[in-house]
Amino acid sequence: MKHIQLFIFINLIIYGGIYSLVSPAKGAQPSSEDRYATIEIRYYAPKAGKVEFVWGTDNWQPVPEEMHLEGTTIQDGVMLTSMRRRGESFLATIQVPVGANVQYGFRIKETADGQNVEVWDRGRDPGLMNSQIQPVLIAGYDKLFEVDAAIDPYSAIISQVFLYRHPGATQVTMVWGIDDWETVPEAAKAADTKIEGERMVTEMIHWGDNFQTSISVQEGSLVRFGFNYLEGESRAESESQQGYDGSYSLIAREDGALEIIDFQAADETDSATEDANIQLFALSSLLSRHWPILVVGALLGLGLIIGFNKSQI
Repeated sequence: MKHIQLFIFINLIIYGGIYSLVSPAKGAQPSSEDRYATIEIRYYAPKAGKVEFVWGTDNWQPVPEEMHLEGTTIQDGVMLTSMRRRGESFLATIQVPVGANVQYGFRIKETADGQNVEVWDRGRDPGLMNSQIQPVLIAGYDKLFEVDAAIDPYSAIISQVFLYRHPGATQVTMVWGIDDWETVPEAAKAADTKIEGERMVTEMIHWGDNFQTSISVQEGSLVRFGFNYLEGESRAESESQQGYDGSYSLIAREDGALEIIDFQAADETDSATEDANIQLFALSSLLSRHWPILVVGALLGLGLIIGFNKSQI
């Protein structure tokens, strides 16, 4: 009996020691590795030379200072992380609380050949932006986040002038966006432009029966637009006679180009015109990106035709 009691006592001591080693101490807190996520951002931008990752968490708030990794600073209340060039991509590493919403944008400071520029991609100046339209990354766990550049830093910013003819209107605003109704960098916006919902809205100047405005956009971009208008002599009449005229589109090709839209001439051909502009935009984008392949293909085809003709002689 004494041997059995001694055996039980020894086993209790052994198992108690093992349990104390593998179980957490009472009141112990999870490690920082459990509460933080480390995210690597890879930004593919072969035409850029210097890029900053501009970001914040949960409506552009900076993370605690102990989470700042090398290359991260705070400017005007938002965090800037210098991106390291790796081939044709730029890399940045950030550390954020697990579950945080990360608002972000990329600011291109130099082109690949060293020209100083100020080009925003994926986001606008965080001090002036509507956070609801910004891209958001949810920090769930350690991961690699890859983004392709949507902006060509070499493309010129040009103006496009719009004249809207609507004799019965008392007030008109132009509702517009780029490509898939995206917003443009803050530096290219007119002073009388604001964000409503996920659209840019620009007040138009009333001149006789016409309304006019000018916007600045990147050359070659597809501009989608329409018009909100009020009709009636009194405010009450105007509020009861609101309307929307759209949708239109154009490709920004020439600085200062004038686009005239006549409300009375608007018909159902607008959608067909927009589809044609979108197809033209897609074709021009294809040619600009893949012209070397197309040229080689054309030369090969020409060589085959010449060779076939010679064989027939």
